[in-house]
Amino acid sequence: MTLYLELPGSGGKLDRLLGEFGAVALPGPPDRALICVVDMGDYEAPGYIITEIELAAWADPADTRPRTWLLVDRWMADRLCPGAAEDRESRCRQSATLQAAARRNAGHPPAAICKIRRTKQHPASFSAPQRHYS
Repeated sequence: MTLYLELPGSGGKLDRLLGEFGAVALPGPPDRALICVVDMGDYEAPGYIITEIELAAWADPADTRPRTWLLVDRWMADRLCPGAAEDRESRCRQSATLQAAARRNAGHPPAAICKIRRTKQHPASFSAPQRHYS
């Protein structure tokens, strides 16, 4: 499922995001992987950030170790991290199962802070904020 930003009105949202909220338009869907390299002292730990939960953990402000954030071509990150592509596909299948269950229970939607709408968008893409990053 995709979470949508709550902006009033039916139009002008793109212009507002670009002008008021500092968004940057991309030429197409990103095929980049988010990597965080944490300086652990004796070694550096490059983490492949795939989910929102992982992002929160790696960006924890209580963790004061030096870190550098990188965007790397997804194919290269997958090559350097065996199993990453399969992990994304597994998460995609799990998400599809949850979406199907949500459709079956459409009369009784779960409570949510944000308005949630279902889309056919592939959840393994790295597009925030549908719980996976692209």
